[in-house]
Amino acid sequence: MYSLSKYLVLTCLSLLVLTWTYRQADACTPLPPEVKWSYPAEDATDIPTNAAIFIGMNNGSGGFNATLKNDKGEEIKITSEAVGSVTIYTPESVLAANTKYTFECDSCYQNEQNKKGYSFTTGDKEDTTADTYTGATEVTYVTKAAVTTPAGPCDSVHPELYIFTIKGDPQPNATAYELTLEGKGAQLRSNTSEFTVSVTAADYVGKETCFVINAFYPNGKKDTNTKKVCVTPQKQVVDEKSTEEKGTTNDGGTTNDGGTTNDGDTPKTGCGCNQAPSEIPVFFGLMALFFLALPRLRKA
Repeated sequence: MYSLSKYLVLTCLSLLVLTWTYRQADACTPLPPEVKWSYPAEDATDIPTNAAIFIGMNNGSGGFNATLKNDKGEEIKITSEAVGSVTIYTPESVLAANTKYTFECDSCYQNEQNKKGYSFTTGDKEDTTADTYTGATEVTYVTKAAVTTPAGPCDSVHPELYIFTIKGDPQPNATAYELTLEGKGAQLRSNTSEFTVSVTAADYVGKETCFVINAFYPNGKKDTNTKKVCVTPQKQVVDEKSTEEKGTTNDGGTTNDGGTTNDGDTPKTGCGCNQAPSEIPVFFGLMALFFLALPRLRKA
């Protein structure tokens, strides 16, 4: 009896600790910063001497302090400008030809042990890409029903949303793209010409909403395309069995955008409360087993 009770109690204690640790880590641990993409790429060669450095992060963060040094260890002055998770670092002068440069950003690589940055090598020419980007081409949107997240440490109500997917033609020589919401300024940057954005439906229903997609070139300059694409979202009946209702808009070949960036995986930041309802009963069930087994252990 002593042996059985002993192992039962130890098992319950172990499971309690594991369950609680898992809940805490999953619910409220933000993702550490991690570089998802960059231009120039690591160890790239023949980079234009007037190139800027583009850094795309994984979790919506950006604007970290960074340094740029040549192969002699001399620091090159750079300026930075961030929108969303993408920061552009621009050297204040043209880089030397056929020279290895090292970009360092401690905060960008917190998730990679012993890594501070990366290197690239210039060629002997400047970037002269022509400004030919044609902008956005297509938009679709869905309506997502309001959702209440019950239980857990961060109860919340998520209002009804419009989720837009905006696509633009790719520009072969572009290094990044930027999405602008008219009246709100630049919203997102990405290394692809497709964006996804969620907005509160109540703020946009029945209102014409216009967007512009611009391309950035290796020299850090943005194209002058001002082509607007607009859509007027409508109130839609959402089926209770389905949380989304699709809608599509097409303005005679020109379409519309809205956006949060799409640099690959959707970042998970803040509290992941969707796990709370299923994990709390498990946690308290294990506690009950522990207290039921405790008297048996004492008697033994």
